[in-house]
Amino acid sequence: MTTLIGVDSVTLYYKGVRGLSAEVFHFNQEGKITKAYAHYSQDD
Repeated sequence: MTTLIGVDSVTLYYKGVRGLSAEVFHFNQEGKITKAYAHYSQDD
């Protein structure tokens, strides 16, 4: 797994059971998650 740090966000990039995946989490001033996105490869 690779962790990518951004401004008020973190992305987890990893190889899951179905292929490459990325999960993005956005944080507010209190450090709580306000938005979360998941992205998955479409490889068969």
